Amino acid sequence: MSLLEVNNLTVSFGEHHVVRDVSFAVQPGEQLGIIGESGSGKSLSMLAIMGLLPEGATVSGSVLFDGQELLQRTDAELSKFRGKHIGMVFQDPLASLNPLMTIGKQVAQPLINHKIASRKDARLRATELCSLVGLPEPQRMVESYPHQLSGGQRQRVGLAIALACSPSLLIADEPTTALDMTVQQEVLQAIRGLAAAQGTSLIFVSHDLPVVTSMVQSRVGASRRCRCRELEQGSITPCATAPPHSTHCCLGQAIERTSPPSNPIERPMNDVILSAQQVSKTFHRGWLSTSRNAKGVEALAGVSLDITRGEHLGILGQSGSGKTTLARVLLNLETPTTGVVEFEGKPLSKESNNQFRRTVQAVFQDPASSFNPRMRVADIIREPLRALEIDGDHDSRIDELLVQVDLRPAATRPICASVIWRATPTRCTRASTGAEAAVAHCRRALQRARRAYARRNCVATQEACKREQPHTGGYLARPFGGGSAVRPRCRDERRSDR
Repeated sequence: MSLLEVNNLTVSFGEHHVVRDVSFAVQPGEQLGIIGESGSGKSLSMLAIMGLLPEGATVSGSVLFDGQELLQRTDAELSKFRGKHIGMVFQDPLASLNPLMTIGKQVAQPLINHKIASRKDARLRATELCSLVGLPEPQRMVESYPHQLSGGQRQRVGLAIALACSPSLLIADEPTTALDMTVQQEVLQAIRGLAAAQGTSLIFVSHDLPVVTSMVQSRVGASRRCRCRELEQGSITPCATAPPHSTHCCLGQAIERTSPPSNPIERPMNDVILSAQQVSKTFHRGWLSTSRNAKGVEALAGVSLDITRGEHLGILGQSGSGKTTLARVLLNLETPTTGVVEFEGKPLSKESNNQFRRTVQAVFQDPASSFNPRMRVADIIREPLRALEIDGDHDSRIDELLVQVDLRPAATRPICASVIWRATPTRCTRASTGAEAAVAHCRRALQRARRAYARRNCVATQEACKREQPHTGGYLARPFGGGSAVRPRCRDERRSDR
């Protein structure tokens, strides 16, 4: 009997079908790949299996896991399967991890929720899992937060969470999309090795043909333009023997069309537009980050470069080597600890930021987190035009820009920004809901911290007054702001007055 059997799976948003009549099966211990271009419905198919589709999505068909139907179950019933029987490594680890919880608590959470281990044992198991997935210094990692880790390290944390309960099936949804080649191979090796060691079946989702070929024995290709309406199932077939209009052939031809750039054009060396001299950046940890005893992480150390006008410069490095930090320093989004960055011969400063933004722009690593999920596409593009006070017909300019990046203006303008990624229309709802929950949690935590601080300060002030000024009986001889002497009271005393 198949471990997972999907029959005629269809996902719709209103009248728009994004996945139609998808059928495949996964045997115990099998490694299955799902491949297709962006927007073909790969991720939505996996979210439908996990029961993580947003409100407004309509799903039909059948999903049998170990003979049990999943589509008709409630969210509470599905939570017993998630993590314990089916684990999933999400595409964006930063968005899937809780920014308010340490890595150790998040890795231990599935073990505690499914009552597999006590809190103490789950904590020890979390350290072991961090070591198994190849995280350096596991003891320190379990005390860190997601934003303190690099992209590759966060993806390893997602793998540790997915394998914490030794599930029967592991779904990896494009886990190496934003990783460099070295870290990509390390993460793929960790997924392959841990899945084989635990006897876990694997569904590997990707648009990268070579990666899928190296990971699995069989492959399922999502059809082009049909939003995964048809799936080509079978053994791995070389591109030369694949059907001419199949996904395998189209992706293979795209790889073959990739060619190295032509010979670079010589530029005058004296026309330097952007310069960095001995730039260093250190990030401090903990609440006392400004103290001299606080330990810091040195992201950049003495980086120097010159970019001439019209020059193309590539920066290559492993995950966590400081590439993004360097880019943020060059964009004047981070202040360097030491060194100086000059643009057109003038040092960057906050005063010159407005003019600098008119000349220098950036494409960020993660568009889902850099976009505002509550704004429409046209409003997002219009925002810099308004902020920088650029004259002209903004609507015409927006339409022109959308056409240049192969987007249809009429179809894209009324859609939320996250839906530009056609395969993941759930990002808008998940991002806005997650942001609201995070903000509410932060507010409650801040209120609790303020009350605790006020209680400690009240008692400490009262005791200090008794020691230093016993003749006042605990009253402040010189209260802040002037006025008559007052005696600080704790919460219990205030309650007794009521």
